[in-house]
Amino acid sequence: MKKLLVYIFLACTCSGMLISCGNAKDKSVIETENVTEETVTKEIEDAAEQTLTPEPEQKSEEVPTEEKLLQEIYSQNKEYEDYTVEIFTDDFDGDSNNEYFYVFTEKGTSKEDYLNYYAEIWFGSSNGVVRALEWSYIDPNKTGALLLGSHKYFRYDLTYATENQSVLLGVEDKTCKTVWTAGGEIGKVSGTDFQVLCSSYDMLCLKGDDFYTGHSIKNYYFYVDQEGFHEYKAVEIDKQEFFTFGESIKIYNELKEQYNSSEGKADFQFLKRENGLIHINVTVEALEDISNYYVTYQLSEENSLLYQEEGQGKYGVTRDSVVLETEYEDTEEEAELKTWTVVGDFAEINRENLQGTWYNPEMDEELIITEEGCRVVIPYLDFYGEEVYEYDVVNRSDRGLCPALYIYFNGKNAGPLAYYIFGVNENYFWCNGQQALFSKQQSEMKIEED
Repeated sequence: MKKLLVYIFLACTCSGMLISCGNAKDKSVIETENVTEETVTKEIEDAAEQTLTPEPEQKSEEVPTEEKLLQEIYSQNKEYEDYTVEIFTDDFDGDSNNEYFYVFTEKGTSKEDYLNYYAEIWFGSSNGVVRALEWSYIDPNKTGALLLGSHKYFRYDLTYATENQSVLLGVEDKTCKTVWTAGGEIGKVSGTDFQVLCSSYDMLCLKGDDFYTGHSIKNYYFYVDQEGFHEYKAVEIDKQEFFTFGESIKIYNELKEQYNSSEGKADFQFLKRENGLIHINVTVEALEDISNYYVTYQLSEENSLLYQEEGQGKYGVTRDSVVLETEYEDTEEEAELKTWTVVGDFAEINRENLQGTWYNPEMDEELIITEEGCRVVIPYLDFYGEEVYEYDVVNRSDRGLCPALYIYFNGKNAGPLAYYIFGVNENYFWCNGQQALFSKQQSEMKIEED
């Protein structure tokens, strides 16, 4: 092929030269290049190379490794190099690339002592690193990826003296954000359905003192879909509707026999939940007190009642709606604060403004705070105000967090009783995350000097 092209080219060149010679009288001369076989071959090969060689591919964006992101955290916090770090790696946003959660603890921190597990959580992705949780007490045995349906979340549980609070972090576009706070501890998970263990003080009402006591923990029921997180709510049904369920009359008579006595007569309330659960609340009023019990059944496809569990306490239509007979009506200010959205002036939350006697009736907690120390009255935790504990009010506003009241009931080397305070005024201080409202009492207990 190469020889044929050369011959054609040479033939054309020779023809041009003959024509030029035949017109000898013309002064113009047609000049030709000194063309060789090698020149023609190179031109053909260069043209072919330009046609067949593909454009160089653009390099894809470099995906950072967990080690590179860890080094970025260290560059911002040099002291963390001396801490223990646990790394959770997963594809949390479904883009086929991993994201990372880094849990830092001081060396020697034991997972077995979960009430004193003090940790900080960082998040890392191709967008860089960011602090997801500032130093807090968390349950190390509940930390990690949680699958609800087809979506993965990162879960951690804040540990408090009264109950744990599960928090779910989601990842979208390589950005981490808090998507849901459970208001209790997440329990059993099945697909998109899950349970939340919620605490309440609803076992027993002492009539003389006109308040409820007895710490109960009950399951409430939730699910998640594309629109977010939802609770399976309940509605109250009457006895006639309850009697339409299989075996219901037999169950009702057995409960009457079990709870009716010479000391009091049982009163029944029936709740039907959206997921087919039936709660029977049993209230027994005696001379000096009122006791609450519950029994839970699952309504089957055949419309019969299948026993699930029973215990002390009282179910509400939602986890936040248990209304007890002796509860007082909230004032307008209390109702506003109990929306748990009011944020006060963090600068006002200090030792001086927190001095006094504070009471939370819903949790039956009393704090007697002076400059010298703090007494704690929480009967269900065996605190009876007999000792004076050291305490600190820690201003964390430089990190975008509310102040914390730490009460060191086991000394400063152990985990404190913690309240995360969003505001204080002359009548109240409130903790939005813990949903606790303390009112200031008129009488104060004087702390005697040793």
